[in-house]
Amino acid sequence: MILTTLGIAVAPENMEKAMGVMLPMLGPTRAESGCIACDLYQSADDEMRLILIEQWESLAHLERHIRLDNFRRVLAWIEMSVEPPEIRFDTVSTSRGLDIIETVRNRS
Repeated sequence: MILTTLGIAVAPENMEKAMGVMLPMLGPTRAESGCIACDLYQSADDEMRLILIEQWESLAHLERHIRLDNFRRVLAWIEMSVEPPEIRFDTVSTSRGLDIIETVRNRS
């Protein structure tokens, strides 16, 4: 699995425009083959910080996504950042859930 994290800091006067660029692309991205999740967040600590998090089944799916015209919205959105954007692509080899909490809590 590939986890992408794209974060930007937006000038207050550009927040509505930044949201307008990204919100229409969420649905089409979620519908792409290999997309596990695609969500846009606003930071609780800094309301001018937006974070796009995507999960992809494989690097091939992510590469296909990056080649699509719809990805131009993401590039335009990144260019709106008033400071260097956070751009990360993390490879995840395993993923676990509630079982970890249960295991750790039951050890006590």
